Amino acid sequence: MDAIHLAFEFDEKPEPLEFIPLGDFHVGTNGCDEGHIKKYVDYIRRNKNTYWWGMGDFIDGICYSDKRFDPNEAPDWMMVKDMKDLPLRQAGYFLDLIAPIANKCLFILHGNHEETVARHYHNDIASHIALSLGVPYMGYSGFVDFKFKWWPKNKDATRPTVTSRKVFVHHGWGGGRKFGGKVNKVVDFLSGFQATDYFMGHVHDTLCLKTSRLGTRTKRGKVADYDIKPGMRVSWGADELWSQDHCFGLTGTFLKSALYAEQQGYNPSFIGAIKWTVDPFHWVGGQGGGWKALTDVGTLTL
Repeated sequence: MDAIHLAFEFDEKPEPLEFIPLGDFHVGTNGCDEGHIKKYVDYIRRNKNTYWWGMGDFIDGICYSDKRFDPNEAPDWMMVKDMKDLPLRQAGYFLDLIAPIANKCLFILHGNHEETVARHYHNDIASHIALSLGVPYMGYSGFVDFKFKWWPKNKDATRPTVTSRKVFVHHGWGGGRKFGGKVNKVVDFLSGFQATDYFMGHVHDTLCLKTSRLGTRTKRGKVADYDIKPGMRVSWGADELWSQDHCFGLTGTFLKSALYAEQQGYNPSFIGAIKWTVDPFHWVGGQGGGWKALTDVGTLTL
């Protein structure tokens, strides 16, 4: 687990930003839907305010010495000579697929398929991908603090307007057929990891959920003091209710079929990803108002 911050600075008030977590590609099996990958790559490339990060399981990484290996699942582009260093060959093919948006990647996570390769074949594929893209390598999970800074064009402005959202990302774990169990995994992060928004992969489903937690904060206004004993004074004032919104996402997959899924009778998955939209400078009026970073989450169907 690692923690980083990403600073976005603007000379003008920006349009809302889109962030697309892409993961569970499983490049290297014929179930990988390369056509859909190219659609999402093209979407991100064409939209100037759209960025992405990697959720892990970029490659399938099942080598011929693995009992799960099945030559019938090899894609057409894979050759016998690729077996000599299959994970690295698959990583190279993945990097070629996402080359048009390499400059729009923010960070890379490590998936369980990369973990298996690292453990048995001593090759850290996710680290290799991050290094190739020139972005931070977060490990299996981590915190990312998105900071947004804008200097309003106002002669009286002596400091920038700053907002932020803190995200917790996790590749995911375990199996399970029921959607409710998968939802519980990502929502339960709220109790143990302090962030505003939470995203998880691995389970090959998409989820877009928003919720809020209610709390209090000090209200501006008159404060009254009174003495309760010599040398000790207590002051009191009215507080106000305040809610914090949270986004949750299961980030989807690009694996349209797999032999093990067929054998186990798993339902087919939606192929694609979700998008997390951030309006970094949204004005909220009233008591305690000001510029806020407001978010939304939804399925990106292409």
